[in-house]
Amino acid sequence: MAVKVVVIEDEEFLTELIRVNLRLRGIDVTTAEYGEDGYAKVLEIKPDLILLDARLPDIDGWEICKRIKSNDEINMIPVVFVTAAAQESDRLRAKEAGADGFLAKPFQITELLNTIKKYSVSSG
Repeated sequence: MAVKVVVIEDEEFLTELIRVNLRLRGIDVTTAEYGEDGYAKVLEIKPDLILLDARLPDIDGWEICKRIKSNDEINMIPVVFVTAAAQESDRLRAKEAGADGFLAKPFQITELLNTIKKYSVSSG
């Protein structure tokens, strides 16, 4: 069974880059531009991994991560922030929100793939 990833990211170019590269490797990708939409998709799909931007148009990624980690139905799903908000304070904030990992933009595709292998539930 393919690994399922939900990408919550508002930069269209980056979303497409991630989608294409993951699908080429047999990973099932669902995307959302807005936090609320992304959260709904996570509840519906229950993916193996969530890639989450910190800065979204409607609600920030920190809040989405807190919601995910406080919901017993989905709190075991790893959340990895993929964000340009990459100061040490941002990393701390991600950890406090319950994030499992952190990938700073810009990143190499190999870094992204290694992150997915490391954190996705189905890849173990």
